Order: sequence, then structure tokens, then C-alpha cells
Amino acid sequence: MRRDGPATHGPPITTGTCGIGPSHSCSASSGSPRSAAPHRPLPRAAARLWVWGGHATGETTPEDVSMLSAAERARFDSFRDPARASWYAGAHAGLRRGLASLLGVRPADLEFGRAPCPGCGDTDHGKPVITEPLTALGMSLSRSGPAWLAAAAEGVSVGVDIERRRAHYPAGLLTAVLSGPERAHVAAAPAGDRAREFARCWARKEAVVKASGVGVATDLRRVDTRPGHAAPHVQHAGSPCGTDSWVVRDLPAATGHVAAVALPSTAGSRASERRPRPGAS
Repeated sequence: MRRDGPATHGPPITTGTCGIGPSHSCSASSGSPRSAAPHRPLPRAAARLWVWGGHATGETTPEDVSMLSAAERARFDSFRDPARASWYAGAHAGLRRGLASLLGVRPADLEFGRAPCPGCGDTDHGKPVITEPLTALGMSLSRSGPAWLAAAAEGVSVGVDIERRRAHYPAGLLTAVLSGPERAHVAAAPAGDRAREFARCWARKEAVVKASGVGVATDLRRVDTRPGHAAPHVQHAGSPCGTDSWVVRDLPAATGHVAAVALPSTAGSRASERRPRPGAS
């Protein structure tokens, strides 16, 4: 459930067009170099959502490391476990490849920062954003061990999360993070499915709070993800973000994992996933 977006810094999944209105944001192989003309945002009527992901091999490649920023490289170097370091590099390089193919730049030329936290205004833990090139593209990255998942959306905030399913979860955790209806949903599931249903609720919550830019500092019990519905509108109760209603959907995920994506309700109900085109940069 890593939410470490790009430091200040697999199998592709699938996207279609979605009409969207104004929204308040809270918060590929590298190919050969080519000139990076200023990115021209897509028309709002053609705004789209892209989702892609992969599974790191556990072996770091020089190509992946070469794409990282100085801050990302420092984070990479801080890992004592070589496998965990490779997972980090693989996920961040995968994010860069996908974004680069959408924006027409080289992966290493992307620059990231953080938007002010909508709760306290601090930029140390706000939502990750693209600072170079100038773009209306929102993005999100999630890691769970070697598995990673990324998303980008034109003109709106987006949150994505991937979680490895555990065999069991402590009862106290369910009480601490699930709403009343979510606890009832998990309890009503067959015994062998309860861990999966809890993981689905957790992934949905993470996607919503990441899209809002507030993060898990919020009371997760107040974020009812309505797990019995395929694409529910979720109220992020108590969020200071300008957007307080989100559409959250489950996503295909690697074996043993669950995943979800969240978008503002104004855009999410008509969005569908696409994959970036590797090598477009």
C-alpha cells in the first residue's frame, strides 16, 4: 500500500474518452531523445484516464536508475534490501515511461513536486504533481511489494491504489478503518472471502484519499466506499478538498492483489481506462 508517489522529486492495463467539467484539484521505454515542445492539454471534451502497471523483477536495471531524479536516486540508495530498491526503481521508472509517452518527453526529463496539502497547506506531504513539462495531467502511483500501478487523468485529480491480499486481518483493524456498512459487508461475505473484501474496501479508501490529496490522516471510517456497488459515488466526509464526491472503481490486478481508482464524480462516471503507448517519447 505504498503511497510514495514520485520523490520530489509488466503488464499494461487499459482508457476511452470522458467528458468532464471544471474540477478542483486537491492537492514506456525511454526511446530516442526528441525536442520537447510545450505540452498542449487535450480539450476538456476529450479528457481521458490512463491506467498502467507492472511487476518488478527484483533486479535493478541501469536504464531504470538512469531515469530517476536526484531525490528519487537518494531514496533508491537508502534501501538496504536490493530487492526493495529494485521494486522502487522499477515502479518509478514505469511511471515515468507511461507519463513520458503521454506528454511527448523523455522519461528522465519529467520533474515532480507536491501540491499543498488541502488540510494544512504543507507541501512536504501534499499530492504529487508534474511540474515539468507544464500540463493539466493529474497522476497517481501505488506500490505493493513488487507490484505497482499508475494512473493519469486529464484535467482532474486521480488516485490509484494496489494492495496485496493477506490471508487474515486483525479484527481491530476492521473496526479502526471501516465504516459501519463496510463492516457489515465484510461480515456478510463467506468466511473465505472476508479478507479479500476488506482489502477491496481498503484499496478503495486509499484511492479516494489519494485523489483528494488529504491522505490517510483522515478518519477512514468516514469514507464509506460502498463495496457492494461497482462504481459508487463516495463522499469524502470531512475532507477540506474542493471536491468532496468521488467515483471509485475496482481495477484488474495481479494475482493475489486488489486495486482501485478514484476520480471526481463530475468525471469518473463516464471515464474508462486506456494504456499509454510505450516508446511514444
